[in-house]
Amino acid sequence: MTTDERTQTNLDTFIAPAAEAGGITLRPFSAGTLTICRALGLTMVVGGGKDAVEALSADDKQRQLTTFLFIQSQPLDVVKKAVKLAREDRQAFEDEYLLPFELDLPVTAMFAAMQQLESNLTAIEAAQIEVLSRPSGKKEPTAPPN
Repeated sequence: MTTDERTQTNLDTFIAPAAEAGGITLRPFSAGTLTICRALGLTMVVGGGKDAVEALSADDKQRQLTTFLFIQSQPLDVVKKAVKLAREDRQAFEDEYLLPFELDLPVTAMFAAMQQLESNLTAIEAAQIEVLSRPSGKKEPTAPPN
């Protein structure tokens, strides 16, 4: 992917209108979303390749999808508290935030989210920061003469 293509894909990813999954309105994918998904180990969202996703158990896939839907649909103040708790005590996060959310979550929302993630995987991977190497034709700086 060229630099121009990567830039356009990044713009498309971060400027896209709010998505909808099974009647739940999701915030647009943002740099903050990416940070939270990394912090919570949501490999289905931040990438890891198809092989990594296929290696996940059905329970892991469900947990990652519902966590993604939670962080993208709930009020930001609730999400910030939940993420802080998840980093300290994952089970408490699941008991206090994720399970109550899942009890009202239509299964259709999970299927819609999975389809959206699969179709946007290229865009999400393109949004990852890429470090470019120094061009080979450039001279290294030299020390000034004494």
